[in-house]
Amino acid sequence: MFFHEDDISLLTHDYRSKTDLFSEITKREAEILTLLKLGYGYKEIALKIHISYNTVLKHMYNIRKKLKLNNLVSLLSIIHLPEKP
Repeated sequence: MFFHEDDISLLTHDYRSKTDLFSEITKREAEILTLLKLGYGYKEIALKIHISYNTVLKHMYNIRKKLKLNNLVSLLSIIHLPEKP
């Protein structure tokens, strides 16, 4: 399922910017999101930052919970959005 730009704006409508949206994300979660945005898979992320695969999964669960997202597609759509001025 692909999101139309209007659908994505609905996901982020409560936030003024991506900075606001990600304000509750920890440094480690931000590191994982950065690697995810660069195309790394969960196993590759685990190896790169020296944590277990299960820990990556737990961080991803926590990220989606903080951002109130139900799936990875929604998260990927948001992290690839350009920053609002």
